[in-house]
Amino acid sequence: MAGAAAVVLLASACGGSTSSGSGGGATGKASLGTLSITIAGVSTGNAPLYLAQENGYFAKRGLTVNIINAGSAAFTEAAAGKVDMSMTGTTAGLAPIIQGRQTVLIYAWGVGPDVAGVVVPANSPYKSLTDLAGKKVSSEGTSGSSYGTTQALSKYVQQQTGKGFQTVSLSTLPAQADEVISGRTAAAVGIASIWAPFITAHKLKLLVNPGASAEAKTIFGSDLVNLSIWGLPAHLQQKKAAVTAFMGAMMEANTFINTHNDQQVATAIAKSPILTGNSVAQLTYAFSLDRPFVDSTNGQISQAAWSHSLQEFAGWGLGIDPSNPALGYAKAVDMSYLNAASANS
Repeated sequence: MAGAAAVVLLASACGGSTSSGSGGGATGKASLGTLSITIAGVSTGNAPLYLAQENGYFAKRGLTVNIINAGSAAFTEAAAGKVDMSMTGTTAGLAPIIQGRQTVLIYAWGVGPDVAGVVVPANSPYKSLTDLAGKKVSSEGTSGSSYGTTQALSKYVQQQTGKGFQTVSLSTLPAQADEVISGRTAAAVGIASIWAPFITAHKLKLLVNPGASAEAKTIFGSDLVNLSIWGLPAHLQQKKAAVTAFMGAMMEANTFINTHNDQQVATAIAKSPILTGNSVAQLTYAFSLDRPFVDSTNGQISQAAWSHSLQEFAGWGLGIDPSNPALGYAKAVDMSYLNAASANS
């Protein structure tokens, strides 16, 4: 990444695999064993997970959680049963269903157009989304929320101007940033906070801040279940007590977020080894971009929000058919673990 080599990256480990674990039993609580969860890249959008780890919410429930930054493998490890859960874009969790392997969503950690962060070079002449008509715009991969969101934005621009994007799919978020900085692409689409280090280093600027953009809310709505935690139903059921305890810890982390400011949240998550190298100032700015979306429903996925989300996903070029029974609310969404944790809190 010649154009951004000096910048500390929130997403620097996207291409590899790093992990962080927490021990249970320190409080004398009976051990519930270990859960493993993959993330696809380092983002402050994962703040509830980091908080539950670093503030000891997992440990006090007798639970050990291994957080694995697996890059693109996060999309396949849970579907293969190699880890218990994956914390990624929702459409990545639906891809196995389309291929005939049922997965289930158990928690929404990003609701709304949070993946619609669009960045351009810091000195770019582009002033609006429609200025990107006919230009090269990148997404991460071809099957997840970044790709789908890019397609939806392109369709909107085409409706407004007669020309959509020339979509370029890249393998990692850092590669997206580098291509924009070098001028090889005009813009990149992804979770806004991913770009925070580049923005604070004055290498990129936000053309679309999804938390403040009226256009993004018009295009995607405010209840899109864009980011979720998911796994194999049978696998989760075998560890029901542990998964329920995990949900309780995530709820406690959400309470922390709701009662603390951005800098306080950043200070707490900065202790995570996964975030090593990121300053509190960088994390504070990054989390300010995530806050409008993170746990806005306290993890809940309603049937109405799911129906709307499926209709939206159907237009993203990912092969998602809302009429597929396996994608219906009763099959693809399971709020029982979260509801049980809520009842016990």
